[in-house]
Amino acid sequence: MLPFALCYLAVGVRILGGLVSGLGGRSTAIVVFAALGLVDVASNVAYARRLWGPPEARPLWQRIFDEEMDVIRWVHDHVPRDQPVASHEPAIISLYDGGRKTVGYWQPTGTWKEWRRLGVHYLVDMSYVDAKDANLPEGRYPTVYRSPTMNLRVLDLQRIYGP
Repeated sequence: MLPFALCYLAVGVRILGGLVSGLGGRSTAIVVFAALGLVDVASNVAYARRLWGPPEARPLWQRIFDEEMDVIRWVHDHVPRDQPVASHEPAIISLYDGGRKTVGYWQPTGTWKEWRRLGVHYLVDMSYVDAKDANLPEGRYPTVYRSPTMNLRVLDLQRIYGP
């Protein structure tokens, strides 16, 4: 669709340039497109500088992804490879941790028996909303990792194996 829009824009600029200048309008169209090209290149360079610049200057989506990757790296480095983890984002953990077995959940209430059967010892809470799940209050399960900005965390679920 964009090529057609650009073509019609070029034709329109040429016609308007011809009406305004009394000439053919071709030179006006070339100047306008050269200016648009320079603006486009300049904005792409500015975006690339932000994308690869210091962490606080990066785009928000990149900072969110970086924090999610920090949580996944922590799981990769500290949780045994053969031990599954629970998360409401099982696909991203499995994808970026090399196919780790991950149990998905929406609400952990009522899943303890199943998690014990599967051997789940860690819950990777990658929700970046302010209100965390009320069934997983702070202190009830020890937080073994917490991200600095978005409050992503890994909880130790050893208590579900107790009496």
